[in-house]
Amino acid sequence: MNSERENADTTENAVVIPFPRRSTNDATWIYRQSGHRTRSRRFVGTVIRVGGAEGRRLRRELASITADLLRWAAQQQRDEATDENQERAA
Repeated sequence: MNSERENADTTENAVVIPFPRRSTNDATWIYRQSGHRTRSRRFVGTVIRVGGAEGRRLRRELASITADLLRWAAQQQRDEATDENQERAA
């Protein structure tokens, strides 16, 4: 007796979405994050070169995001230093 669940698990009913084909010239990056309390993770991506107006727009956006992150990191360091100084003074 076949149930609907058993029928759904067969390869005949599977929807297969293939990964896009990569050129052998595409640059690939890999980042491995070692886990201490959790398991390790591995991130992989492909670099897609973008030029022209779209490339300029993406570079401006990336530069803006990077600047925001650097300002945030600098503020975090100042806040931590202030907290440490207040603890020493107390």
